[in-house]
Amino acid sequence: MMRFTTSRRIGHALGCLLLALSASTATARDDETHHLDGEARQIADWLIACQRAGWEDGDIETYLGQWHADAVLVLARTEEPGAYDQHIPLERLEPTRRLRMTEVNNGTTLSFSDIRVQVDGDDAVVNWRAVTTGPDAVFRELMRERYTLKRAEEGWHVLENRAWFLGIEQRGAKTMFTEQHWARVDAAAQEATLANEPRKLRVALLDAYRFPEAHAAAIEATELGNADADDWAWRGFLAVIASDAGDARDAFIRARELDPEIALPPYAKNVFAQPPAEADLDE
Repeated sequence: MMRFTTSRRIGHALGCLLLALSASTATARDDETHHLDGEARQIADWLIACQRAGWEDGDIETYLGQWHADAVLVLARTEEPGAYDQHIPLERLEPTRRLRMTEVNNGTTLSFSDIRVQVDGDDAVVNWRAVTTGPDAVFRELMRERYTLKRAEEGWHVLENRAWFLGIEQRGAKTMFTEQHWARVDAAAQEATLANEPRKLRVALLDAYRFPEAHAAAIEATELGNADADDWAWRGFLAVIASDAGDARDAFIRARELDPEIALPPYAKNVFAQPPAEADLDE
């Protein structure tokens, strides 16, 4: 997992993390779904188009249109349920996506392979491998995803999206997330926990893809007596991954107050582009 010591490194590199992201097409590209037929292919093409609409075109409404009102995104480390699964209901997912899905032609690409679709009446399951390639191909992230869908009168909706991480590549160096890998990063997280150093702990937990815990450690770091702009930038970044859009906005604002030159993830600029709240105007 990526290791960062300051928010300047966050600003240059962390924008790639967890992006399911060149201009998109309306359907799957590069014959990604050519092996499918009929409704199975229609579902896969539509689902891929929804992902690319949001991440590549900043079309948040099309992206959100795929989700059922009770939908849940599950970010996980393995295919089977585990202790570190992060369950994100739509009500928490939407604000974070609205914060992030504004970058058009952001230099990243999303490709799909090994796409499998099962349709059983009004139920469907889609499985695929997704590879995110960051700007200049410096960073790649490999995931496997499973979508559970239900048909309604207006069309299909996603009830659950389970996404688990398979590995990353940084500047040509690959790291696959085996059982041994997870054991190693969990051991490092335990060591950081015992050391009672929240700055080290937030990085160790980020390495372990234990995002809500990493966010909690980042909050602890901002409560230290010597907390600085870097600490608040880390808190904002990890709040986004933990799907706490409100805390992310507050943290980025505080980081900029402490250091106007602080480097933040690219999407953080959306926080500062928004008009002030009515309460602020009355002061």
